[in-house]
Amino acid sequence: VEDDFVFSPDFYEYFHAVAPVLEADPTLWLASAWNDNGNRHLARDPYALRRTRYFPGLGWLLPRAVWQQELRASWPKQHWDHWMRSADRHRGRDVLHPEVARDYHVGVKGTFMDRSTHNKYFRYVGMQADAGFTWASERGDQALQAVANPAWTQSVAKAIAGATILKTVDEV
Repeated sequence: VEDDFVFSPDFYEYFHAVAPVLEADPTLWLASAWNDNGNRHLARDPYALRRTRYFPGLGWLLPRAVWQQELRASWPKQHWDHWMRSADRHRGRDVLHPEVARDYHVGVKGTFMDRSTHNKYFRYVGMQADAGFTWASERGDQALQAVANPAWTQSVAKAIAGATILKTVDEV
């Protein structure tokens, strides 16, 4: 994490819940607490988890073995977030992230940040704020199982098989 974040009430519980999934699923690389597309009007389900190849940063967890065997020896002195987005780093593995972010970037001044940039990219991102929320529930267990393989791959294959092929923009 960085020093200009605020955290959801379940920030640590989120990472505790997803850690076993990271350790068990070799198609996952790390978990982020952030969702770049988690604008308040779009992100509503606090249990929903997603996968992406893009490293969103802003609070993340990776297995110790990934750090020790892949990242530590070549960790850059600058621009580590851009370095982490390289295909050489993720090696085709996905990043797990919540639909509703578990942290929020409050810093408006920094090396690459000013108020205009912050407002453009972070202003409307929502964060899970329910202090009573818990991953230790049936819905939490279901969400974690659904995002792990083989369930994840099967759900994507099912969605693709049931998709409608559109040939022109007018068909949308």
